[in-house]
Amino acid sequence: MTRDVPRDESATLEEIFELLVSSSHKRVVVVDDQRHVAGIVADSDLIRRVSRESWPGVMEVLVSKVPIERIGGTARKHIQRIRARSAKELMTGDVITVREEMPVANALALSAEKRVKRLSVVSAAGQLVGIVGRTEMMRALLTQRVTKNGA
Repeated sequence: MTRDVPRDESATLEEIFELLVSSSHKRVVVVDDQRHVAGIVADSDLIRRVSRESWPGVMEVLVSKVPIERIGGTARKHIQRIRARSAKELMTGDVITVREEMPVANALALSAEKRVKRLSVVSAAGQLVGIVGRTEMMRALLTQRVTKNGA
């Protein structure tokens, strides 16, 4: 499990993008002020929720990281609108979570059933602990099996 730094609902597109490209899970978990999972942002969320006409400007900023002062007029207008978007506007709100004490096999089965590659892990109080991917869960099951058979 990765204990990624979550973002609050007011995080900007640029902050979300920075975390997306630096996270091994390619997801950013969004939390409320109590650290309860409010949503999750994946690269697919950015693609779905940003209008097509805005993409040239988004790509110009996010890929090249050129300061906005150097960008052409039309692209600049789109970028300014997009930069104003928050994590709350970009996130998927219906997040599948698992409790940290859930057996790995059950979490992996849930991941397959719900067709999600990564699960947010929460404490008994519902606060974000981290995020876990299918590969990590399969590795943990293999380790448990080896340990059990080797003992």
